[in-house]
Amino acid sequence: MRVLVYGNANADISVKPVTTLNPDIDTTFVETIGLSNGGNGMTAAMILRRLGVECSLATYMGDSNDFFSCFLAGRLRDEGVDTSLIRWIPGETSGIVIVLISEQGKRFFLYKKGVQDKMKLDQDVLDQVEQYDVVSIHGTYLMPQFDGAGTERLLRTAKEQGKTTLMDVTPDVAGKWMETIKGAIPYCDYFAPSILEARSLTGKTHVSEMAEVLLHAGARNVIIKMGDEGAFYTNGQDEGIVPAFEVPVVDTTGAGDCFCAGMISTLKEEMPLRERVRFANAAAAVSCTSLGAATGIESMEQVKKLLKTASHPVPPGDTA
Repeated sequence: MRVLVYGNANADISVKPVTTLNPDIDTTFVETIGLSNGGNGMTAAMILRRLGVECSLATYMGDSNDFFSCFLAGRLRDEGVDTSLIRWIPGETSGIVIVLISEQGKRFFLYKKGVQDKMKLDQDVLDQVEQYDVVSIHGTYLMPQFDGAGTERLLRTAKEQGKTTLMDVTPDVAGKWMETIKGAIPYCDYFAPSILEARSLTGKTHVSEMAEVLLHAGARNVIIKMGDEGAFYTNGQDEGIVPAFEVPVVDTTGAGDCFCAGMISTLKEEMPLRERVRFANAAAAVSCTSLGAATGIESMEQVKKLLKTASHPVPPGDTA
């Protein structure tokens, strides 16, 4: 199985623990400051490779002399992600995110989008869709020239060629939500927003009602990520909640992207939707045990070990 990932790539500077920010205090001491790769698309692509899935990342990088862009491209190559669909933009920088992390692992972002603002759907990406089995989009609402028409065209092209599709989203600071992506949802085999995003997309307050709206909009399978409460899933016939795994949380950055990568990795074989979501939950849980978006998961075996040693049962037919 080969996966085409379209999405953003960022350099993440993580700071922990951050308990308060007071401009009247000159210096605040922290335990950890680290540079790592992030971005929804890049995180998903790297985790897919660690889970044994061949993938390419279609994204934009800044100038070839930009330190952070070169760092990100090098990390992708080190992980074995195909970088042939990366477009380098002279005079630009990569996205840079300062991630402030509380003692409990909650995050606050200071975000410089950089070259993401220029990302659009290029013909060379469309021309390569036929080479892949799965096409997934990560970072929706952070790529204004791609979001909307570009999203719809890429997913429509993939479905016309018989590919499996997935889309994840981020918070929409512009507040347009469904207006932007309503044309793309009918081409989604799997649509995987967080519960906060699903609430804003649908205007509903109960998770099953949110999912019903998204199914009616055209998604074939809806998975709503609910953090430490697990994940809700439905395809119109089968639905339920898969509990989250209990792990020592260090940093939740990238957990949603790792969830989606875990979900995609299960598409190599036939299994019930519930089991796909359970594996995705495990991937997300493992990702929370280290600092950084893509540092927690090292291999497929690591995620399978958590599945085998999970402390909670999997109640059959657990419904919302």
